Amino acid sequence: MVRQSFELTAENAESAEMKGPQKYFLCGLGELCGKKAAGSICLVIAVIFIAAGCGQQRKKDVEILARGPDFEKLVVPGDYAAAAIKATGGLQHWAKIQKVQLDCVVTFYAASGADGSFYLTEHRFYIYPWSDSIEVFGKEPLGAIAWQLSGGQFRALPGDDPSAALRDVSVMGVSCRDYAESVLKIATAPVQFLQTGAVFVKGPAPIKMEGLWYDPIEFATADSFQQGPALAQSRPPPADQGAAVKPYWSRVVYCQNRDTSLVDLLWLADIEQGKFLAVRGYDYKEIEKTGILLPTKIEIFRTDARAVSKERIVKIDLK
Repeated sequence: MVRQSFELTAENAESAEMKGPQKYFLCGLGELCGKKAAGSICLVIAVIFIAAGCGQQRKKDVEILARGPDFEKLVVPGDYAAAAIKATGGLQHWAKIQKVQLDCVVTFYAASGADGSFYLTEHRFYIYPWSDSIEVFGKEPLGAIAWQLSGGQFRALPGDDPSAALRDVSVMGVSCRDYAESVLKIATAPVQFLQTGAVFVKGPAPIKMEGLWYDPIEFATADSFQQGPALAQSRPPPADQGAAVKPYWSRVVYCQNRDTSLVDLLWLADIEQGKFLAVRGYDYKEIEKTGILLPTKIEIFRTDARAVSKERIVKIDLK
């Protein structure tokens, strides 16, 4: 896998560092073999140092992301959050989780009006619940993908081939960032409620979607305080909301199943761009004897402005 190559680089970083005698030996060898050989050797040395540096940075990034909860600041905002945590294993198990690895088979479906074709691939996800982060790795026919979404910031990691990612994934109907965030939010929905400083508002009445009853719980962004399909009431924004940086999504609605307490449905809306996604989780099971339950199947749908599903664009199955 792509990540394994990064780890090997990090582990070999110390052995790749050049000591004084080694450097002088290589320079002398270059003089004996001529300028061409010296140039080749210098190129090799440069590649070794670059690889070592990338490996060290990769190791540092993982150490920062892989952390547990800050219990001094941890607040369970309501009964809905406590129920969601309990339904997926309990806080005693979630608190021990710093990183979760998911190896998945992913199907990207062609956009509407196409011939019904799809693109099948395999991706590895590293999910860091308490740092609100995810990494996605894969080897596509046109090149490798290596992405990270952390703290709302999306970036490509060393080893990523941007042209390959755009041609192999984004063209299938969902952006790289939206794809990564959809997986992160549905997998860590219970922990999302415990984010420091986050404000959530539970809807006044349950809603029925695809034959199931849900309690809508909305993340409090500026736009979410307007009347909408999931929370049919108007209310003033918090006093400090006006100065906040505009979020990526206008509205984020977590839907909690009234029968199971699982938050197995999300609605993500970008009102300005006219972009609306629904994310569903299915078949929750314990992952790697961790004690926590995650969806073993995830689907991403495009919806209209009223959260009515129009078409499935991604299906993710845990191996």
